[in-house]
Amino acid sequence: MSTNDPARPEYLGSDSPVSEQSGTGRRGGRRAGVLVVGTVAVAAVAGAGAFGLVQLLSSGASPASAVPANAIGYVSLDLDPSAAQKIEAFKILRKFPGLKSELKLSSR
Repeated sequence: MSTNDPARPEYLGSDSPVSEQSGTGRRGGRRAGVLVVGTVAVAAVAGAGAFGLVQLLSSGASPASAVPANAIGYVSLDLDPSAAQKIEAFKILRKFPGLKSELKLSSR
């Protein structure tokens, strides 16, 4: 009897070759899970970076806008300087060795 006999049905047994797709479902699922986790992590880092940048660059509304037009004088003290001023202040503080070691200022 030949194995290619059309009248005889084919049965899969232990001697039949295993298809190439068996066993890859779990690996493909792991790969998809890693891809999803990586995408979420990149999105979270990008969102946190964007939020930090907005907080650093935003100065908010000016208090001068709340002063009435008939006010005689106005004095302002800005406790939240612009980003450029913060960077310059950091550069100046790093020039003093005593402050650098006391405040633990590093290149970060």
